[in-house]
Amino acid sequence: MAAVPNTSSSIPPAAAPMASVVTALPSVVTVVDDDDDVYDAIAEGCMLNAYKCVYFNVPLSSDAAQPLYYVTRGHKISVFLGWGNVGLKVLGVSRTIFGSVENIDQGIEALIAAIDAGTAVQV
Repeated sequence: MAAVPNTSSSIPPAAAPMASVVTALPSVVTVVDDDDDVYDAIAEGCMLNAYKCVYFNVPLSSDAAQPLYYVTRGHKISVFLGWGNVGLKVLGVSRTIFGSVENIDQGIEALIAAIDAGTAVQV
């Protein structure tokens, strides 16, 4: 019996990207990928998330001693742990948008709301 070729994809299996996808929240996808472009976007100690084709980092865990911030308009949009990680992303940005949150989920929700509203901008 002859093997039937897979016609559902035009990408040969050997060339397909090696990616793992984990659902973090409904409609938010966490991307862990070996592709160089995506790997470069992942900050140390963070997971790269994608929502409506907008990528943002989220800390893997939070340290109770450091406050959490979200940035929806800055040099980089993400959820950050501690002001030291936020300052360089917002200083010098015209009309920067950021705020503090109590937990990582609130930061993700703020990012999703900004993406839905069209106000999430990386400048």
